[in-house]
Amino acid sequence: MTMSLTTDNGSVGFEALDSEHEVQIELINALRQAVEQGQKGALIDEILDQLIAYTNAHFMSEQLLMRLYAYPFYESHTQEHDHLIEQVQSLQERCRAGDIAMTLQTGSALREWLLDHIKGLDYSLGSYLNKQDSFLPPIQT
Repeated sequence: MTMSLTTDNGSVGFEALDSEHEVQIELINALRQAVEQGQKGALIDEILDQLIAYTNAHFMSEQLLMRLYAYPFYESHTQEHDHLIEQVQSLQERCRAGDIAMTLQTGSALREWLLDHIKGLDYSLGSYLNKQDSFLPPIQT
């Protein structure tokens, strides 16, 4: 089952963030598809590498916006970012070491965490940024 963002399931209403979230979701969908097809090793590792790299870049983008517009919940939001990256890196390290195999359940857990994060902390951030819209420069996506 693939997913994408709509107003009902995770759009934060701020185009730049929604576009970046779509890429994260596409990477998780690719991971789930690879697992469903029984792929192992190098392909799973490559997708996890891409997911980690892109998620780090996305988090930096969010954190820059939060600092630029003095977002009051910066600290707690970035702590959750750090926690997710640690979890995904740990998962990748365990897969590389052969300690665990990537499963559909693991992919589903990543998807659910991402949606929960988007619907919660990122939605609040998007609402805050939209209130600042008269002060925001146009962002090209």
